[in-house]
Amino acid sequence: TGEREADQTNITLDWVRDFPTDLLFKPLTLSAGLAWRKENYELSAGEAAGWQNGPLFNSIDPITGRRIPGYYSGITQVDAASLDRKVLGAYIDVEGQVTEKFQAGVAVRTEHYSDFGDTTNGKLSLRYDFTPQIAARATASTGYRAPSLVQSGMSSFSVQVVEQPPGSGNYVEVQQRTLRANSPEAALLGGKALKPEESTNYSLGLVWRPRPNASVTLDAYRINIDNRITLSDQLPASVVSPIFAGTPYANIQSAAFYTNVADTRTDGVELTGNYQLDLAQWGRLNLSSGISQNNTKITALRDVGNIQGSQIIGRTTQGLIEDGTPKNKLILSANWLYDNWGLTVAQRRYGEWKSLNATNPTLDQTYSPQWVTDLDLSYTFDKALKVSVGAINLFDSHPDKSDGVQLYGVPKYSTTSPEGAQGAFYYTSVSYEF
Repeated sequence: TGEREADQTNITLDWVRDFPTDLLFKPLTLSAGLAWRKENYELSAGEAAGWQNGPLFNSIDPITGRRIPGYYSGITQVDAASLDRKVLGAYIDVEGQVTEKFQAGVAVRTEHYSDFGDTTNGKLSLRYDFTPQIAARATASTGYRAPSLVQSGMSSFSVQVVEQPPGSGNYVEVQQRTLRANSPEAALLGGKALKPEESTNYSLGLVWRPRPNASVTLDAYRINIDNRITLSDQLPASVVSPIFAGTPYANIQSAAFYTNVADTRTDGVELTGNYQLDLAQWGRLNLSSGISQNNTKITALRDVGNIQGSQIIGRTTQGLIEDGTPKNKLILSANWLYDNWGLTVAQRRYGEWKSLNATNPTLDQTYSPQWVTDLDLSYTFDKALKVSVGAINLFDSHPDKSDGVQLYGVPKYSTTSPEGAQGAFYYTSVSYEF
């Protein structure tokens, strides 16, 4: 049915040096670097048999008496494409202890994209130590994210056989397509080449060190994203058919495409704590904890062509943005180091999240909080060779099952779960440091 292949090559060069100066309380730290990246995303067409009707198409299963469902998909010659991008970037970061209590830093990064041109972004960070135990810090920065090649180049094809009208016994093929954002088909629906996402980020925090081996931090932040890239809903025939009528695309009854449809704002707060215990002959124990609370809202929703923004991303997709991730998260971890041994146990708790039905609020589902435990045990030989065994999601935790069922009544777990629905992952690893 075709292949999708993505590859990326990165080369970076970083440089750091302190410069003594009489103008500042401590030497000025200067960091600079260069980065070069090459990306490629390729869609290769599969065999035609992958998207053609087979000999059992629309037939009756002789055992169950049910109609054999018709569904097939693939990458056709129309979808096949190869996209490339080269990115050259440079940054400079200057940090200095202006006075005994006041620290400031400024960073600037500029990049040239072969497909999106130039962009320059910056960051300002400030810190003031009121006492050796209490400090305040603040940052402000801008951000830039070019559309991924997958978002720019995605194109796919599928056909589903459905009964129309329901109960009639008349089964017809419905062709569904995910259209490349800048394709002629998407252009008829108002689509166009994707624009980069741009963001502004602000944070304000407090640092408290009640003891040399303990610290507590509290940070509040706001992230504004403009031109957020989102996959549209699968637009139905009632929307696309009148637009495609009389064109070479009249056989498409349902379509979706990536578009810069929304602006969003995320507000949040994070509280973290760290404590180190010296266990003398029993090694050292590092304890950490963190809890966060955040809220994301769509601040603007644009029409695309003549199609309303609420049709481009409907209730379900808007719910994924605003309610599809937990509002809060708790992390507890302990790291014990003893001679060459290392043991880390981490516990995560994700708060509730929601899945919204496309049209009926009574069918919305709220998923319960989920606890997940990770474990890693390691031993280091001669400070170079390290062997580890461990587990991600040790106790095979799963999210709630969705209220709906898949075809033939097979239950499913929520695919929007922040931890995923795959359960436990166990591993062994060997590393060697030269």
